[in-house]
Amino acid sequence: MRLIDAIPKLNKIIGMPFSSIFSEKQLSNLIIPKGRTGQILELILGLENKSSNIDFEDGELKTNKSFSDGKPKETMFICQISNNIDKLLDKV
Repeated sequence: MRLIDAIPKLNKIIGMPFSSIFSEKQLSNLIIPKGRTGQILELILGLENKSSNIDFEDGELKTNKSFSDGKPKETMFICQISNNIDKLLDKV
């Protein structure tokens, strides 16, 4: 699946608590670590919970915890490798 294909599915669940989408049993079968929200979103999108390098054909799904007003609870730094690949390969 490509990232663009996930947008309509995600738009349908914006603002919905996971408890209204999944049963308690489905939620309890997921691994508890920090990545639980990402795992749930993968299931909603029809992706498998696997440990591959990227979730989509053309990108990665990332989640971050936030307060109810939308402000993030923690800082997230993401580096797009395509912008730095030459430096990485040259070990700069």
